[in-house]
Amino acid sequence: MVQSGVNFEIVGPFARRGGPRAPGGWWIGTEMDIELAANDVVRPDIAGWRRERVPELPKTFPCRTVPDWVCEVLSPSTAARDRGPKATLYYGAGVAWFWVVDPANRVVEVLRRGERAWEVAATSGGGMARLPPFEAAEIFVGRFFGEDPPED
Repeated sequence: MVQSGVNFEIVGPFARRGGPRAPGGWWIGTEMDIELAANDVVRPDIAGWRRERVPELPKTFPCRTVPDWVCEVLSPSTAARDRGPKATLYYGAGVAWFWVVDPANRVVEVLRRGERAWEVAATSGGGMARLPPFEAAEIFVGRFFGEDPPED
């Protein structure tokens, strides 16, 4: 449910082109095998590539184009790997943005690639937010945690 909520909020405005709620400019994929380096294949829950850098959706299997953004949804069985070895691989490969979505604590941690390590750029516990690198549109973070969207 959490992965679907993130995907819904990001794909809607960012994978389409045009319109006031659709800044576009991204390719978004879920559960894709991505080869970050020889023998380092990962499968982030969601990954995104800026169209200005990657004009066509990556088509190789595994994908060999480093994403600009990855999102991992923590679970008891994956949290240590997502925050440890996978975070290290993403950083080393040059991924610019890493979202860690923690359903147990109902928080999204937005990490940006710093000079020497991941740096916290933002956090959100729900509601509406503009989270990097998708700050061009406000998204309903509460959907990640099963909340109903606010009525207009």
